[in-house]
Amino acid sequence: PTLTPTATKTSPASNTPTATQIGQPTATPTLIPSPTRTLTPSNTPTATQIGQPTATPTLIPSPTRTSTPSSTPTFTATPTPTAIPTPQISEPVDYEGGTVSFAEEKIEIAVPQGALEAETQFTYLPQSSPSYSTGTLRCAGTSFELTAQKTVSGDPVTTFDPPLQVTIYYDPASLGDLMADSLRLYYWDVASAAWQDVVTTCTEGDYERNFEQHWFSVPLCHLSEFAVLGDGLAEEGGYSIYLPLILK
Repeated sequence: PTLTPTATKTSPASNTPTATQIGQPTATPTLIPSPTRTLTPSNTPTATQIGQPTATPTLIPSPTRTSTPSSTPTFTATPTPTAIPTPQISEPVDYEGGTVSFAEEKIEIAVPQGALEAETQFTYLPQSSPSYSTGTLRCAGTSFELTAQKTVSGDPVTTFDPPLQVTIYYDPASLGDLMADSLRLYYWDVASAAWQDVVTTCTEGDYERNFEQHWFSVPLCHLSEFAVLGDGLAEEGGYSIYLPLILK
């Protein structure tokens, strides 16, 4: 058999190209980078929390309590309260006179007739020691203040004419080295600010002593603060005893 060729139809070329799909290729995506956000630092720092860090607690030291050392208690001996002497008031003595006594009859005051103008009471105030320095003299343990006042009017009585007679009794065992014959009754003279012998308050009179009964007596013409004062032995500035020296 004879093959008759078949005419091939040729399409005229078109200006528009025809896309030929070959296995439909997949477009590769192009990554467009995201713009990086630049943080403009502000004056106030912004705390960036990274995983919310736990703040480490700062230990604030507690104030140490300092014990103020208390002063060591000083045990001060409580002074024994000094007993306030109680005044002793005598029975009234009138113009006729009489005798009054104080300090358990260790001090006697004889009031002669006519020494008082009206009924009078004497007040005796004992003292533990003289109120003023006695200098080189020493107190024999008797110190007191003596006053007098009229019973009705209360007016003070300070001078006496004729004089009173004061008798002082003493205990020789309590004299120590004081000499009994040196004991005298002194009064405090405000004008001269010194102790004066009571015997000088009267124009006449002197001491009378009884060494066996241990008392002495002296006239008194006015009242004041009184003290029995005396001298000590030679080593205390009192009297010295000289013995004769016989040479052979």
